[in-house]
This record gives sequence, structure tokens and C-alpha cells, in this order.
Amino acid sequence: MPDLQKKTALDDDASIYRKDRSRTEKQKWEEMDKKQRRQYFADYYLRKMLGMAAGIFAVFFLSWHFLKPADETVLYVAVVDESLDKEKLEEMTEDLCERFGADGKHKKVLIDDTFFMKDDALTRMEVYLHSRQLDAVIADETVWRELAGYGFFKQLDEMPEESFEESGDTYEFLETEGYLDSEDISFEDHEVGMGKKAPYGVSLAGSRRFKEMKAYMEHPVFAVARGTENEERAELFLEYLME
Repeated sequence: MPDLQKKTALDDDASIYRKDRSRTEKQKWEEMDKKQRRQYFADYYLRKMLGMAAGIFAVFFLSWHFLKPADETVLYVAVVDESLDKEKLEEMTEDLCERFGADGKHKKVLIDDTFFMKDDALTRMEVYLHSRQLDAVIADETVWRELAGYGFFKQLDEMPEESFEESGDTYEFLETEGYLDSEDISFEDHEVGMGKKAPYGVSLAGSRRFKEMKAYMEHPVFAVARGTENEERAELFLEYLME
């Protein structure tokens, strides 16, 4: 029976070749001056090292991108034509993050006071409403009526019966005309502000918290954004404002 452990002639030759190659490589290195060694290193080793580093970085980046927690906005409030006190706003945001179990980093509460009617507030709100990003709006009563006329707000009397009642507080509901959405009217007819009169907002006149933050609004009104998926948090935010 042949000895399976016995090396063949090919194995011996391969070993010799490896030694010769190793010795030749060493001899080449010893024969080079500093400039030649730097060039040799750059040509044969540096490129491989950079390629390996790039591969490792790519794997790390893709792993981080797909495995990191997805960012989420648990409540988005648009404040129209107002510049809120920054310290009070930061305090309120932290309070709401704590109430909603948000870490403020991956899960956030955004109370955005960069909406101004003279700029692009209408366009931005339309986009946010369409993508269901907007949850609530605070605006002065005159602006609130205009926005309600565009159909931006949810009718509060169409929300669940327990809405706005769990805290035991009494809210001052405000009514105004909404958007007339009908297939029976012609293209020329004016639909804005021609809908039925309904409660689209709650007065914030009794909100101490908001009064301490605002600078310009004389009659602030709270409204729930049409199509919001965070209806419950919007209501809890109102409760917080009215505490």
C-alpha cells in the first residue's frame, strides 16, 4: 500500500521554488536604494492595502446604513407666522419626547416655526399634507380660517367620541367654512371656503404654555392636520398645551 504521507518530487520542487522566490525577493529588496524601495512598495503593496481598506470601508458603511435604526418623527407641528421663544421651544420639545418615548435623535418631535404665509407656507403644507407628514397646525385665527378653507384640517366633530375628553378639560371649539369638495360644481366655481361650517379648531387663548412662547399671535388656534397618522399624539399635544 503506498505511503500517502510521502512527499512527491513535485512537492519538493515546489518547496524549492518557494524558497528561491523568497530569497530572490529578499535579495531584490537588499539591492534597492531608498527611492527604489519606496517605489517598489507603492507598486506592489500600497495598492493592495488601499484596495483592502476600501473594501472594508464599503462593507462597514453598507452594514451601518442597513442596520442603523430608522429615523422617525413621532409628532410634526407647523406653527404659522410666529417665532417661538427658543428656550421654551427646546423645553417643550424635550417634555414631549419624554411623553412619547422618543429619544430626540432617531425618534423626534418637531415643532416647526419656519412657516410664513408671505413665503412658501401654503406650498410646504400642501406637500406635507399629501405625504402625511404634518400632524397639527397652530395659526392665528385669521390665517387658520384661510387654511381651513383650503381643506387643510380635520373636522373635530368627525373624530372618535372620546377625542379631547380623556383629560376632562373643556375646550373652546371654533367653527369656520371648509373646502367645498363636490363633483357637481363647474371648474369655474370657487371651492375655497365654500364648504359647510364645522369645528376645525380649538382656541389656545387659555394655554399658558403657548402664551409664554409666542410673540405675535393675538388669537392662536390649534387644528389637527387632515390625513394625519398621528391623530392620538396630536390630541395629546393639545392636552399638554392646555395643562
